[in-house]
Amino acid sequence: MTNTSNAAPPETLTLLKKQLRDPDEFQRLAAIHALFRLELPEADAPLIEALNDSDSGVREAAALALGERGALQALPALRGRLNDPHPLVWAAAMDALVLLEDREIVPQALAGLNAEAAEKRAASAGAMGAFQVAEALPTCRQLISDPDPDVRIAAAQALGDLKDGEAVSLLQQALKDETSAVCSTAAWALGEIGDPCAIPDLLKALDNLGSEVRIQAATALALLRAEEAVTPLVALLQDLIVDVRGTAVWALGEIQAPVSLNALISTFADPDNDVQGQVYESLLNWADNDPEPVIAALRAHQAEVHPQIQVGIAACLAALNLPV
Repeated sequence: MTNTSNAAPPETLTLLKKQLRDPDEFQRLAAIHALFRLELPEADAPLIEALNDSDSGVREAAALALGERGALQALPALRGRLNDPHPLVWAAAMDALVLLEDREIVPQALAGLNAEAAEKRAASAGAMGAFQVAEALPTCRQLISDPDPDVRIAAAQALGDLKDGEAVSLLQQALKDETSAVCSTAAWALGEIGDPCAIPDLLKALDNLGSEVRIQAATALALLRAEEAVTPLVALLQDLIVDVRGTAVWALGEIQAPVSLNALISTFADPDNDVQGQVYESLLNWADNDPEPVIAALRAHQAEVHPQIQVGIAACLAALNLPV
């Protein structure tokens, strides 16, 4: 997360330091969140101190804040929290050290894959993917069927990060997981790996009740340039969820099957401006690669009576330096 708030006066830092000593842990937590938003580099020191707070929630929040702030001076203190007895604090410290690109934690993360606490297993799997630790692949393949859904999500993420071709069948099975986030992460991972044998299962995932699953399946099919996905992707142009429709537009623009051009142009009538904008971008990107079918389809639709379609066609033709 990028820190975007305005710089605060030094008095604010003094008050927040005092608040970190409040006996109420909720006040201390509020101070952590406020310190995170401060653009003053001096805010890192009290956050580092808070890693030793008596409350595990405060320690966890402090670790996450330091990682998000990119506080490299916190590295020794965060490494120390990998001895914390509370698994959520351990996991937060691991996540922060990954954000700080501290490869020294790789041995502890490898060991953490077999930890009793699910939070540790999940954070460790995330680290394996982030640091591209191929040695962890066999264990990550096992974790894709872990009893804890957060661990299964992290394992799928790691297998995708590592582009593990041997995990394709496991990820195909994960597309049917009872937890939607596991399904969507598995779909993303299959797109990253790029094995065409996953296409049939990804096509089925386009009908998943979870909108994020549909989005990630559409994205993966586009990366695989799966022309057999064109008809179901055209159907997704009518999806109730705006982001699903926008992703379907993008995916059709990536696959570039001429049979989808009429549906894409008609989607200029979508009620959402972002979807309309994606149609414009997809058609122009397609025209950069293969202009003739795009121009022919735009010309064929110039008699459209829908005003949004007329405007979209005119904008595309103008961008292509063609008469409207």
